[in-house]
Amino acid sequence: MSRTLRVSAFAALLVAGAVGSAAAQRRGLIEISDYSTRHGLWLNIGGGYGEESFSFGNGDYSNTVGKGTFTLAMGGTPDRHLRLGGEVTAWTNPTTGLDADGNVQRIRETFAALMVVGQFYPIDNAGLFLKGGVGYAWSGKTLTDYSGPGTTVSEGGLATAFGVGYEVRLGRRLWLTPRAELLQGRFEKRGDATLHERVANFAVGLTFQP
Repeated sequence: MSRTLRVSAFAALLVAGAVGSAAAQRRGLIEISDYSTRHGLWLNIGGGYGEESFSFGNGDYSNTVGKGTFTLAMGGTPDRHLRLGGEVTAWTNPTTGLDADGNVQRIRETFAALMVVGQFYPIDNAGLFLKGGVGYAWSGKTLTDYSGPGTTVSEGGLATAFGVGYEVRLGRRLWLTPRAELLQGRFEKRGDATLHERVANFAVGLTFQP
């Protein structure tokens, strides 16, 4: 009788161990699945092509100037449908011109935006997102001749951004992130008129989720 009880107890322990192991495996699979979705901290770095134009007051916008852009962003993921973070995007146009005396000088025009941004993912299990942002805009022009240091004229204002993008999974922690967006800066005073500057940015980045 005691031998039968010992065998029954041993069998019960084996069954309990098997059930516990299966439950642990199921929990592990769930954790792996959740880990591979949007969550936690994220970092994005990218570059693209931006078309800049500006206007004074309520006048027409100037012809566009196409140059390269650079973006660096990072933040958190409070929900699988939402990423929030901080972002800096810069557009720059190095060129040359003539000063008042007819001497050649280097000119660098820059538009930059430091913003709080949000990316909303409306569709489950899809990478499509809508993007919005607001923050600080900086616009400047640096003039440098070849005989001495340059001078910079700049101003700060309100920055806004609206766009759309898509995350294409490359790995467990890595996404390719193409996007199209419109960055806008409003600068209250430049002489007697308000300056409006905008950059239509077409960019591709890498989003890493550590």
